[in-house]
Amino acid sequence: MTPCEKLGYKVGDKFEVVSDGGSWCKRGDIVVLNEDDGSNCPFFHKENGGWQQRCLYLHEVKLLQPKLFKLLKVMILKCLSMK
Repeated sequence: MTPCEKLGYKVGDKFEVVSDGGSWCKRGDIVVLNEDDGSNCPFFHKENGGWQQRCLYLHEVKLLQPKLFKLLKVMILKCLSMK
């Protein structure tokens, strides 16, 4: 099982860059997992920047949760706080 698989990440998932990635990307950029090569530094491409890909360490990115999942999480937390 690869580091990405252990974290539940799959090719096509979107991430936010949480550290400065040098000249290719900066904190807050959105990147897409392009290739799981089995390492802790898989290949990503920018969401709106073509298909040029770079390796980023997994600790440099944070998985973006789909909006529906975020909404459900908020609703569940509100329900739990009402008890």
